[in-house]
Amino acid sequence: MDGARSLRMTHHSGTAERRVRVCVSTYAPGQGGLQSVTSNLCRYLMGIGCDVTPVYLASPVSLRRLPSYLLSARPRREPAWGSEGIAVDHLSHLELFQYLVPSLKARRSLEGFDVYQVIRGANLGEGFFSASGFRYVDWVATTIADERRTQHRLGKQGGQSSRALAVANRVIYGMLLRREGRLLRQAARVCAISRYVRDRIVEAHNLPADDVEVIPLPVNTEGFVPAPAGRSNSGERFLLCVGRLEDPRKNLGLLLDAFGRVRRRLGRIRLRLVGPLEQKDWLNHELQRWGVADGVDYVGEVGLRELVRLYQEADAVLLSSRQEGFGLVLAEAMACETPVVATRCGGPEDVVRDGETGFLVPCDDPVAMADAIERLLSDDRLRSQMGEAAREHVCRSFSLDVVGARILEVYRQVYPDLFAE
Repeated sequence: MDGARSLRMTHHSGTAERRVRVCVSTYAPGQGGLQSVTSNLCRYLMGIGCDVTPVYLASPVSLRRLPSYLLSARPRREPAWGSEGIAVDHLSHLELFQYLVPSLKARRSLEGFDVYQVIRGANLGEGFFSASGFRYVDWVATTIADERRTQHRLGKQGGQSSRALAVANRVIYGMLLRREGRLLRQAARVCAISRYVRDRIVEAHNLPADDVEVIPLPVNTEGFVPAPAGRSNSGERFLLCVGRLEDPRKNLGLLLDAFGRVRRRLGRIRLRLVGPLEQKDWLNHELQRWGVADGVDYVGEVGLRELVRLYQEADAVLLSSRQEGFGLVLAEAMACETPVVATRCGGPEDVVRDGETGFLVPCDDPVAMADAIERLLSDDRLRSQMGEAAREHVCRSFSLDVVGARILEVYRQVYPDLFAE
């Protein structure tokens, strides 16, 4: 058994012992890109004997419901990540105040926990804990400044009312940045999912770099596994891209440009796109624009089992982003023994070992990406060697046990009275 799993997770009060209670502030189930992180952490903590309670913002409150919400609405208990979570409705229109009322409503429900863990992007989920003075550990996937770079590009989307709200949110942007800085400084420990995110935290809020620990996102290496021996795929060679296709950070144009170059050189090869898509016409336009419509299949959103199968059967997984905090899809693919090609856009530099588990190429360089893809497709032996090295690297660096042990070490330092060897 792993050393972390054999640690006695008991709270001592005289001679009595009880299970450590962990409260995790996170995104609502089914939303955002940190779902697998929350799921994996909850699974790990429950596996070593902790009681885990997620708390999250649930449904946004309409103006029509506002009076009853302010006067009588209370947190509710809902199943979440294999446990019972605390769901709190919220006022969604102005980000600065999203957690103000919910934190007050949930205050009594959040008392009495031993560990307070925040998993957040730009949602400032520390708000649940900071108002009551709880001592919390902050695990940060992105900063507000990085998130805004995308939101400004997306400002043209939505109706007139949503644009008006976007303007209002920009007005309070400085206030949000200052609040983020205060919440980070209040944290008992700040962790970033990559060196890139750590540097953005330091840059935006002038925190000492040594005060921000890098702990990567965990991968369930028991779920993301290589294909069973002897199983053959559909026989059709394909490349795979998984992500939010319409997000400008994903830089789909670079991917399609590089794929078109590879296809012209090597002939029969297809590209499969997996992920949410609100505007199918937009994707069709992009495929026509880059002249690859006859070689690309949009698969849509898929379940875990189908995602694993696609990872296993793909010749390579591609990521063409301009910015990534980590690049979890890369680690998941590598766990399935599939090599990857990714841009040097922040997080992937912590995930991919260039030339060993895949290739890293410059951002906005379709020629370099096409060359790396072609090298993989043209050398079966290289692809197999990289796949095996990729699986080994993920198991060694990003497995639940490895990352979980690092989180437990943080807990041991922040809450030393809870853990006995």
